[in-house]
Amino acid sequence: MLIDFESLQSRNRPLAWPSSRRRRGAHADGRIDFAAALADRHRYERQIERLHQRYILTSRLYELRQDDVSLASIVINRGKVARLLAKEVASGRYQLEPGELRTIRARHKLREVFACRLTDLIVHGVVADIVQEAVESRLSSRVFSYRKGVAWLSPVSDFAAYVRAARRAEPDVRRRGVYVLRRDVDSYTDSIPIDRDSPLWPMLEEGLGAPLHPLVRDVIRVEMKIPGGGIVCRIKGLPM
Repeated sequence: MLIDFESLQSRNRPLAWPSSRRRRGAHADGRIDFAAALADRHRYERQIERLHQRYILTSRLYELRQDDVSLASIVINRGKVARLLAKEVASGRYQLEPGELRTIRARHKLREVFACRLTDLIVHGVVADIVQEAVESRLSSRVFSYRKGVAWLSPVSDFAAYVRAARRAEPDVRRRGVYVLRRDVDSYTDSIPIDRDSPLWPMLEEGLGAPLHPLVRDVIRVEMKIPGGGIVCRIKGLPM
């Protein structure tokens, strides 16, 4: 274990995010400076607070543990933990550990999820946020899923406005020409290739620079423990 939790001092204080945090770690041309962003402790505090909000009303806040340290303790000492994690990750000393692939039932569907230790979960979240910021400008304005700051009501509101406009333009429903085709993408994240020749890597290099920081590939191509003691790495499907 790289972080000495026993040395943490209690600092249960509200988070105060700097208004310029989205620009922290950016090049002059707007491209993300990945190494500098990894050193930003505020990003780690943000991930800890996200975990806090997710489990705040559940027993998981105390049940989730790493080296006998609960998530609740990490939340209480989040300032210290964030500084230590940022320092370890930025220096290259931090090492991700293999996680476990689990199957859960969510909304009447079986889903494969990746379970990892708490500090790895925080680091995964930091890397994911940096990547999202790097590719945000390249996404279509009509992409609404998995995007921070985009409400799920936005596409519904836009569609409703389109239907109202079509209705006003043509009162006769038989001549209106508006149809609804309802479809869903099956196994979207599970179908994304992440092998060495995947088109994903050049796309990420456009926003993060080439070559990619090793941590980007390590977070996307996670190592997983399998029954029998082996460790594998998937070539298709993002960790969820």
